Amino acid sequence: MNPILPAFRGMMVPATLNQHGSSSFLLALFLLLTALDSAMGRHHGRLAMEKIPLPGASGSGPFGVIRKWATAFQAIYPESDLSFDSVGSAAAQQALWGDIDCVDRRLDALCGSSNEVLGSTVWGIGDATISEDLYAERADLKLQQYPACAGAVVVTHSRDVLTGNLGGAITEEEKSESLNLGFDVLSGIFNGTIQYWDHAEITTQNEGFDLPHEPITVVVRADGSGQSEIFTSALANNVPRWPVEATGKSPAWPLAQLEPLEEHSSSCSSNDLFADTSATTHYNAFGKEGVALGQLRIPYSIGYLEMGYYHELSNFLAQAKLSSGDDISSFRRATDESIRRTMDALAPDLDPVTLDVDLTSSSVDGGYSAAGWAFWYVSQNPDSFESCYQAWLVAKFMEWSYTDPQAASIASGLGWVTPPASVVDIALEKIQDIQCRDEKGRAVSAINYVPEPYRVDMNYITDSLRAAAWTLG
Repeated sequence: MNPILPAFRGMMVPATLNQHGSSSFLLALFLLLTALDSAMGRHHGRLAMEKIPLPGASGSGPFGVIRKWATAFQAIYPESDLSFDSVGSAAAQQALWGDIDCVDRRLDALCGSSNEVLGSTVWGIGDATISEDLYAERADLKLQQYPACAGAVVVTHSRDVLTGNLGGAITEEEKSESLNLGFDVLSGIFNGTIQYWDHAEITTQNEGFDLPHEPITVVVRADGSGQSEIFTSALANNVPRWPVEATGKSPAWPLAQLEPLEEHSSSCSSNDLFADTSATTHYNAFGKEGVALGQLRIPYSIGYLEMGYYHELSNFLAQAKLSSGDDISSFRRATDESIRRTMDALAPDLDPVTLDVDLTSSSVDGGYSAAGWAFWYVSQNPDSFESCYQAWLVAKFMEWSYTDPQAASIASGLGWVTPPASVVDIALEKIQDIQCRDEKGRAVSAINYVPEPYRVDMNYITDSLRAAAWTLG
């Protein structure tokens, strides 16, 4: 029910009400509020009748955030029919022009019963940047990315490296323990030249631990991933010899033997948790869930995960501390504070066109070296939307994520940090460039468009104002 005029509904106005000045004012107020209540009530009624489809796609990193953001936004705009799945950041970008893998990266809202593609998305989110090549290849879409929130990619290793027991219970003290791993050591592990946990370069950085002479098994992403891009960019920026071809969303990992990790259900037996592996075999897996499952199954393994997801698995996996800043002997875990320091320090370097900045590109005092943005992905082409109403809701969803404190609270609770004010101001200005076609076919700014259910009948309001003025006069 519209709350504008609950106290006045059903009231009878006395015939003598306009005999006194104060009574005339009350009558005029009554007429005006009645007009507003009636107009808004009619529009809210129409609003509740129509659902506007908003198909989207998400990278696996920010999927938890966008899922809760969508629920909160739909409570404010109930006509928003937000549908999306976690398909990886690269696939979330490609879905904007209908390049959808309905077998392995299915979007239920846009994939038919025979796995045919039924359309394209109107928004996406992921922790990979849109490449220069992609901007050029899809110039017709006028692609734009917007920093949505920042997170961290954490290097994770199975706890048996420190405890000798992968599946057993751990104490709080053991839970707080993790290895120091500098980027030189990480590059050696992820290119296969450091093969055992008691390698001299690892033990030098971890003098307090008696590390086992066990082979290191690496588990990486098989699909195009923003988490791979952030982690390999951090390697490249800290280790000049890291190969260019091993950097990006789909790196060519310099590992001698890299095999697909066989998919298992989450209800695998306890024997499966300790799958046999050899010293020279490493594995790739789809999605962050695949990497996590691989590390849980394979003893003495190492991989990388989005920080929020890691927290769900911290009883079984440990987060390595990385060298941060110019002092390579200083190691730091990823935290909200270290991400915020990195984000704030590099905000002035934001590209005014692409709204991108590499959060791994510079050493920040107190920061974290493997942090990165999750971006909104949107087409600014007015013909990419079915209606201006649809485009307006996409723009409002983005605006809400920047301006509503609830959005920041949700992100923080899942290991992500919303942008600083300087970045928000730039993003909000850039949202003005998202266009749609109005009822007359004109290209207009989506955020400035007013959908019909939100338009007030001004003739009705004008007549009521005239009646109120006549009463007062």
